Amino acid sequence: MNDSDMATQEGTTQNKPKKKNYKKFIIPLIAIVIIFTSVFGIVYAKKKFNDGPHGFIIEMLTEDLNLSENQKAQVERLKGEVKEKMESNKPHMESGLEELAVEFKKDQLDKNKIRELANKKEQKKEEMKEFMMEKLSEFHSILTPDQRSKVVDNMKNMKDKFHNKTHNFKDKQDKRD
Repeated sequence: MNDSDMATQEGTTQNKPKKKNYKKFIIPLIAIVIIFTSVFGIVYAKKKFNDGPHGFIIEMLTEDLNLSENQKAQVERLKGEVKEKMESNKPHMESGLEELAVEFKKDQLDKNKIRELANKKEQKKEEMKEFMMEKLSEFHSILTPDQRSKVVDNMKNMKDKFHNKTHNFKDKQDKRD
């Protein structure tokens, strides 16, 4: 073996440990970044959606209205009432799903039972719709005319923002098919 072959061989053996050290460093770093990002995302989502989806929507609609302290208190009260109503409906929704699952597992599907479950669900939906309209009316009465106009602008912005996201998601779904 001549000197140039030995130099090449030595250079190769010297480079390998550097690559291994590089991999030993970069892989844990990437893992730490992924874990940190995931934890931060979960904490942020829990904070953002703490009051449920309706509370989140109310937050987005009222974020730049310059509400007075009295208005803020009233909006918080409404958010609390909506959250409470949503929480009280959870057991009904879950039991309805469980009842449907029980029926679906049977050898023969009882259409009357399914119809009864659907009617219960529609009744709850109607109750919730009435409740939400009442809360919307209260929310409307809390705001000044300028704030109402700003809420309309916020609604349009929210619609555009979420419509674009869902539209892009549907495009991706269509491309897969």
